[in-house]
Amino acid sequence: MRKQLRKVSLVICAIALLAMVSIDSAYSEDWESVKTVNGKKNSLKINKKTRAYWKLRENRATTVVVIGPAKLKVISRATIPDGKKEVVYGFISKEDGKNRTLIGRGTSLSKGVVNPKNKSDRLGESRSILYDVPDGEHTYKFTLPDDQISDVYVRFFITAVKPKNVPYIAYLPQKYHEEARITVNEREYIYYKVIKDKQVELDVIGPTQIKGISRLEYDNTMHGEKTYRVQIINDGRIIATEPFTSNISATASFVETVDRKIGKGDVFYIDVPKGRYKYFVTTPDNRSVIYLRFYIPQDDLGNLMPTDGNSPNNFTNFVRGIVE
Repeated sequence: MRKQLRKVSLVICAIALLAMVSIDSAYSEDWESVKTVNGKKNSLKINKKTRAYWKLRENRATTVVVIGPAKLKVISRATIPDGKKEVVYGFISKEDGKNRTLIGRGTSLSKGVVNPKNKSDRLGESRSILYDVPDGEHTYKFTLPDDQISDVYVRFFITAVKPKNVPYIAYLPQKYHEEARITVNEREYIYYKVIKDKQVELDVIGPTQIKGISRLEYDNTMHGEKTYRVQIINDGRIIATEPFTSNISATASFVETVDRKIGKGDVFYIDVPKGRYKYFVTTPDNRSVIYLRFYIPQDDLGNLMPTDGNSPNNFTNFVRGIVE
């Protein structure tokens, strides 16, 4: 048996009430290829156009050196075994010799992608992940897990960070198991609880990008640094598994109990393509109790107006998200 990995995405509905919108920062981006890459270079043909990729290996890292502040985008494609239309795959990233992270992705068979050196390769659709690169020079290393079932090819892009203000508004999930009130810097927010097999359901209309904030619950037996994962599922497939490292927050606490503590907030994003989608957000970890909160960009609210008369709950959800 070989280990496999996983991941996910979202959207919603509305018009006005913009006076209560909270502001977060996002980025405008102009991507260019990373010039300093040390690894096994390959060429793949994407719709007959040749693109440079690097093949990841188990025991020898593909190394990228970048100057921050910036954002590093890693685009990956995996081979899919004969007889299958999709696969879950993973790779390991390491920043400046520390912060070892296992990245999980799910992909399905892609048309128009060819490996000229091995035309029998069945390559999947591309998947991407973003890294926030802090100020200064930083080295990122990428390898495969020892038991990886698929070959993985990656390419790298970099952009300087150009912050701009993007208004976000709270998004209420369509279905959830349980909610909790959490204060952050003396301001109260509603979060939604997930455990393994108990998930949050999001009904979304794209294109948009959903911002998620996750926090790990600490009981009185837990202390110090803990790891946990958030998993995103669409149409029965794991789109993404986001790994996080948590510590008890100094600024956040539960409103209704002092027996449990809450971890620091970790941020993840779900890129939603054009169309209507249903996403499920949960955790694959047996012992993790996680609380989630979601936001949608104000400018994307126009996507969410019901036009067919079959979405009576969307506007109600939107208004409740604002009022809270």
